[in-house]
Amino acid sequence: MRAHGHEPVQQLIWVYNHDVNIDRLREVHRDLGYTLLGRRIERSPLPFGRHRWVAAPHQGDLVVSPARPRAEMMAWCDEQATMGVDPERGPAWRMAVTPFTEGGAAVTLVVSHSLSDVGGILFSIFAALAGMKPDLGYPQPRSRTTGQAIREDLRASVKSLPDIRRAIKASLPVLREGQPKASREVRPAKQRETGRAIRPSVFPVVDAAEWDARAKELGGNSGSLVAAYAIRLGYIMGQVGSDGLVTLNFPVADRKEAVDRANALTGMSVTGDPAEVLTNLATIRSALKTGLKEVAETPNQLLAPLPLTPITPRWVVRRMEWLVLGDGPVVGCTNMGDVPEALTQLDGTAADYVLARGVEWPIGPVELNRVGNWLLVGSCRMNGKLFLFITAWQVGKSNTREEIQELATQALADFGLSGTFI
Repeated sequence: MRAHGHEPVQQLIWVYNHDVNIDRLREVHRDLGYTLLGRRIERSPLPFGRHRWVAAPHQGDLVVSPARPRAEMMAWCDEQATMGVDPERGPAWRMAVTPFTEGGAAVTLVVSHSLSDVGGILFSIFAALAGMKPDLGYPQPRSRTTGQAIREDLRASVKSLPDIRRAIKASLPVLREGQPKASREVRPAKQRETGRAIRPSVFPVVDAAEWDARAKELGGNSGSLVAAYAIRLGYIMGQVGSDGLVTLNFPVADRKEAVDRANALTGMSVTGDPAEVLTNLATIRSALKTGLKEVAETPNQLLAPLPLTPITPRWVVRRMEWLVLGDGPVVGCTNMGDVPEALTQLDGTAADYVLARGVEWPIGPVELNRVGNWLLVGSCRMNGKLFLFITAWQVGKSNTREEIQELATQALADFGLSGTFI
């Protein structure tokens, strides 16, 4: 995404029906600077040198926005997500709060995906809430002279040559097996960007007891019904392969407490029949179990090319985006499960709900249409409710929240369920 000129960010949103403790939020904001969020990326002076983490504990103050009606919450969240974060120059993350004129408030945390994935963000929040200030050992920015940096990075590059050779050998099967079809290789003519846009997000809320009862009736559980819902919504939005099946891509966390990788993730794919999931969840439930087992037992092939990153030109990265996007229609799906109680208490009191989504910025409709149809379905559970997070884009459609909400409602109705929207 950065090779194409736009920054992927993660956004978490806390919504309170009561007023929040601004002073406590400032304390948490300050302590987040001692976690994995308290760093930036410093480039090597060598064009093929590896970048490094540098300490950046203070990257801005907590932003307190003017009060606004609760009905404008998502518009405010869009504004905060698109104000821009920069993992190199900073700030690499931002935190803001807005009171509602009717009472209550929303808090948002926007983090560059180049800084951390959701797993790292959650570890950071838990550490900040506990007041922990670990010494991560990052050097200060520009703490090396240019000469020192060149010598050190040159030695590191020479030392990494065996890793690069192994990466080239390991990457060849990935490139051969994943090579896109000819239809995907045809690059559309360059078009002039017409403005800025983000993929719209909607957040359906379903009673958790009703959700679980329906899952049990269909022979599954809550997680398999989330996957089935994503399959059905993908079908409604046309994300169907030539075989009539819908492919789901799941990120799988690979983060341990001591890991400071920005993105400690692997992944798996499963396919499902959009008609079968309406009456029987056994197949998709089995596929999820098998996929998770295979992920645990098999190394992630996409990690093999990582040592090549410093020596790969951006134009090559742009040509190889199919490694990430896949070949053909896919639907992203993620299930956070039960939200830990500590995560809800950002200001020391319990939020009524916590939401999450991914955003790319700056980007416009021309680029979004070039990437093509897009659907990501996530979920979490808290306070007796199941929350669905849906972000979508359809080429040739108006792509309003109302349009996506209508499709999401239709998919719920197909399972005999209904919900409200935040």
